[in-house]
Amino acid sequence: MNRRSFHWLWIGQSSANLGDAFYTLAVVSHLYELTHSATFAAMVPLLRVGAMLAGGLVAPLVMARFSLKGILFSSQWGQTGLLVILYGAISVSVSHVTEIMAIFAVILMMAFLDGWTVPTRNALVPRLVPENQWVKANGWLLTSDQIVQLVGWIAGGMLSAEWGARELVGWTLGIFLFSSVSLWWVKDTGQPRESFDKLPKREQWQIGWKTLWTRRILRRLVMADILDTTAGSVWVGALTLVFVREILHRGPEWWGWINGSYFSGMILGGVIVVHLSRHLEHNLIRAMGWGSFLAGGLVFIYAWNRHPGVALGLCLLMGLPYQLRETARRTLLQKSVDETLLPHVLAAHGSLIYAAFGLSVLGMSLAADLWGIQTPYLISGLMLTGAAVIALTTCTNE
Repeated sequence: MNRRSFHWLWIGQSSANLGDAFYTLAVVSHLYELTHSATFAAMVPLLRVGAMLAGGLVAPLVMARFSLKGILFSSQWGQTGLLVILYGAISVSVSHVTEIMAIFAVILMMAFLDGWTVPTRNALVPRLVPENQWVKANGWLLTSDQIVQLVGWIAGGMLSAEWGARELVGWTLGIFLFSSVSLWWVKDTGQPRESFDKLPKREQWQIGWKTLWTRRILRRLVMADILDTTAGSVWVGALTLVFVREILHRGPEWWGWINGSYFSGMILGGVIVVHLSRHLEHNLIRAMGWGSFLAGGLVFIYAWNRHPGVALGLCLLMGLPYQLRETARRTLLQKSVDETLLPHVLAAHGSLIYAAFGLSVLGMSLAADLWGIQTPYLISGLMLTGAAVIALTTCTNE
């Protein structure tokens, strides 16, 4: 195991995720101050998902020409440079229209580059860690992602209120700079990647998609993943807030407690998964299937529950099955694809997930408007159960 390189990858990406939470909060709050429009502020996550989808679609062409570390290094430094532009845009006295256009442009470009980051990071893990420690490595990365989200959103909200957007973006720039520099010590010691740059552009782009479609286990994993992703869209802020108000009959503060309980459960679940990593190495498909099944059962109970305290407990309990499912799925993808093809497969997989998530948020919101806020959670439970059936009936033999 290239332990030092993995640790620097872990530190660098955790720092970047923290900075990402800070800058998103700063941008949302600043846009609301400029426009006094919730619509403009709500456009930030929508633009980010769309740009990350576009970045993921272009990623295979980039991966055909450059090394994984080079792509990650360029993406991180590119986002750092864009933050400099963002800091200047909100610091210099210009018209509100110009400032808003500059902010949206930076958001789009940063998210586009981030569309390369996730598949590249996940493809690097098998090159830095021996196969018998992939579950443990993926578990730590997922757990650190949840810790950063929990800390980032809580601390970022407090700092944004205390300092204002400009100061918070300044601190974010420093965090991104540290993250970019830390990647210098990541040494990719894996086997040399097969060169795809001589293939026609169309084949470079298609190779990951073809691999996902032609291999039975990957096809079934993607089907289960799309169902899981669609089910997970019920935890977006707007739906959670409506559920708290209409079903639990509590104020907005309970929205924060529900989110905090959910992320805390994910962190606790991640620690348990890492502790059980050796056992899970040989039971990945079962872990993925039972994780989805248990999560679906808890979501069903959550949908019908009307007691706030029970809702908090259920969100906490969901952490283990969700982390079990996520860690097992990521490791299965890494194990099912040759090292040279893995970046292309992960890029195609990521694009599908971004598209599924964006469409599912819209679909779940419409379902809540048409049939009540409990309906999306019931649909979520059904989809998780469907994902469990797919996983538990999957055979690894192609």
